Amino acid sequence: LKKEVEKKYELKTQVLGPNKPDLQEVKVLNRILRWTPEGVKYEADPRHAELIIKDLGLQKANGVTTPGTKEEGRTKSKNEETFDEQKASEYRAIVARMNYLAMDRPDIQFAVKKLATSMSKPTNRKWQELKRLGRYLRAHPRLAFKMPFQTASRWEVYTDTDWAGCVRTRKSTSGGCIVLGKHTVKSWSEVQSFIALSSGESEFYAALKASAEGLGMIAMLKDFGVTVNGKVLGDASAALGIIHRKGLGRTRHIDTGLLWIQQTAAEKRLEYDKVLGAENPADLLTKYLNLSLIHI
Repeated sequence: LKKEVEKKYELKTQVLGPNKPDLQEVKVLNRILRWTPEGVKYEADPRHAELIIKDLGLQKANGVTTPGTKEEGRTKSKNEETFDEQKASEYRAIVARMNYLAMDRPDIQFAVKKLATSMSKPTNRKWQELKRLGRYLRAHPRLAFKMPFQTASRWEVYTDTDWAGCVRTRKSTSGGCIVLGKHTVKSWSEVQSFIALSSGESEFYAALKASAEGLGMIAMLKDFGVTVNGKVLGDASAALGIIHRKGLGRTRHIDTGLLWIQQTAAEKRLEYDKVLGAENPADLLTKYLNLSLIHI
């Protein structure tokens, strides 16, 4: 492949591995990959956190142990007032950088998602939330994934929701992560497009997102010649009840086009099961957690 591509393009190739002349550390789009005897470590580009802290003027600020709180900025006077276009542009630039960093930082994805919902008209309260997240990055500027060598035959998708968490629109948040053996390979925190009328319905929509991501992972691994089984895990019994039944039942307002998940479960293309809320890693993608829970 390398020889064929070099016929058209000039290539710079680096090989990460244990042997000479393999490298022990390489950078891919400034993300750092390190080879260790136990496995591979993956770290987000550390420059982004440094620039965010600098842009917010927090170089000498005290760090905090959580990326945000529900009450952040709510106790300030005039917290819903918008500010001038110059400061609004500054807000958008910092949040855009945070959004890029969040792809490799599950611990800040929920906080960044909430900030991104106010890009058009940021308020004083959102600026306080932004600075709170900046102080969290001041205390925790770097995060590395440890990916030990393993043999994995299945993956699991954990899912959770923050039902009606947005006080303005009453939309919910879907959070989830795909775990292959001991490796977290993908995570997300997204606003649901539907307004759920119950927590069970909100969890059902989150399971739809998780199922789509899981089936996509199965297809991608199959392209690589790897066949694995998958399971979707959530902490809501009501959502599992909708998935395992046939038809809508009492939830007639749900679009019937979304019921493909019932067929997926019936055909056993994916398994669906419950996980205790305290043991659900997707919690991190739907609410603010303290540092001890983030580390778990």
